[in-house]
Amino acid sequence: MDKDYTTLLSGVGLFAFLSQEQLGRIAYAIPAKSFEVGEHVFTPAYRGEVFFLLLEGRVRIYRLEGGQEVTISVLEAGEMFGEAAFTSREGKGSYAQAIATSKIAFLNRSTFYRLIQREPELGIRTIELLGERLSFYEQRIADMGLKKVPGRCRPGWRASSFS
Repeated sequence: MDKDYTTLLSGVGLFAFLSQEQLGRIAYAIPAKSFEVGEHVFTPAYRGEVFFLLLEGRVRIYRLEGGQEVTISVLEAGEMFGEAAFTSREGKGSYAQAIATSKIAFLNRSTFYRLIQREPELGIRTIELLGERLSFYEQRIADMGLKKVPGRCRPGWRASSFS
């Protein structure tokens, strides 16, 4: 397997603790694809059992609400996304779009389960990363519901900028 590819995989939080030898053993099972700016990684019609590892670039996750694109998050290299594909919930409704030239690896459910059997630390690390994400979104929801509008905005932002 390409040494550069294993280096990219090591930059993903999920694999950060693995040795180069361990990465070399699992890299062959994780295909990757490049995406150009504006290209969609997935849309609400996507029903695959795959989650994604952002190796290079940036990806925007968004939904359509009332005909408007609402950005849920902007992901940087090293992050995973699309893990909702592992749930039984249908109709996720989200889009993932490259906002910079990006290289993305695909990890399907059966491969991921086999990797966890061989490298149990991956399961623990996944729980940690998803727990961190859950805490982050819980805080965002609390901020939206409990703070007045100025407290929900980024520092330095003023409502008068839109007048």
